Amino acid sequence: MWLSQLNQVFSNRELAIGFWILIFILYALSLHNVRAQIPGMLKIMFSRKLVYWYITMCIYYLLMIYILIKIGFWEYRQLKDTLVWFFVTGVISASSAIGKAKDISYFYNMIKENVKIVAIVEFITNLYSFRVIWEIVIVFLIIVSSIFVGFIEHSADYQNRNAIIKNFFNAILFIIGFIVIIHSIRSIILGLDQINVSELIKDFLLPLLLSLMFVIYIYFFVLYAAYEIFFIRLSFKKTIDDNLRGKLKLRILFFCNINIKKVSNFVQNSQVLTSYVTRKSDIKKLFDNYRRNTSREISREGSNIS
Repeated sequence: MWLSQLNQVFSNRELAIGFWILIFILYALSLHNVRAQIPGMLKIMFSRKLVYWYITMCIYYLLMIYILIKIGFWEYRQLKDTLVWFFVTGVISASSAIGKAKDISYFYNMIKENVKIVAIVEFITNLYSFRVIWEIVIVFLIIVSSIFVGFIEHSADYQNRNAIIKNFFNAILFIIGFIVIIHSIRSIILGLDQINVSELIKDFLLPLLLSLMFVIYIYFFVLYAAYEIFFIRLSFKKTIDDNLRGKLKLRILFFCNINIKKVSNFVQNSQVLTSYVTRKSDIKKLFDNYRRNTSREISREGSNIS
């Protein structure tokens, strides 16, 4: 009875994933070392800066949903998928972008990742699932195989000696993927008369639209983080006159604007952290340094390409 009630909200595949997540959490909590670290982790998770991040992210997330409702795209039945997208894709994408996003190309690649053909395959394979017990077995095999393949790929020693083992687990992943795709296609064909095409299209486009809209938030989130880290470093530099520090930051803001690449490269190309700034003319020199060194980099890149 309880399983049928859960099935009204979650698919068998989602229940299987939830089952293994619960097993992992219970196992982790059984370890003394893990339990001892929980207070420290909670303190970090709910630090003031991270709470501000959570608030801004949730506000933007709700704004996206509001826009989708206004254009008649979002429906209440999509609430679960929307929440899953937020915690699995949205939060992870935003946090992983810090430190990795150095220029606009990172965000172009992020968009391409969300619109590639694999998204169609993933959507089709998630439409239909097997019985819960089979899904539990399948998810377990996928997790174990992926862990072994990832471990072997990232270990040069194991990579050379255990190619056969790696191929074995890759074969398991391929067979599982093939079976799931065939099962999904068969289920679609058999239930073709019951498919609501309009809802199907909306469900397929929902995560893609959310991801594309969320890229804007991630961009400005990364931009803010880059400025914050940069300005903190400037605040501790004794070689910069305190009376000129605010003016320098303002000039940098106007110069770099919303260009992440400029912010990322300004420290090195302007030599601001190794220069003395005691007069207004010193500030001008920093920007001259940036333009000159950036031009040299562009020239070197052009000569390497040719």
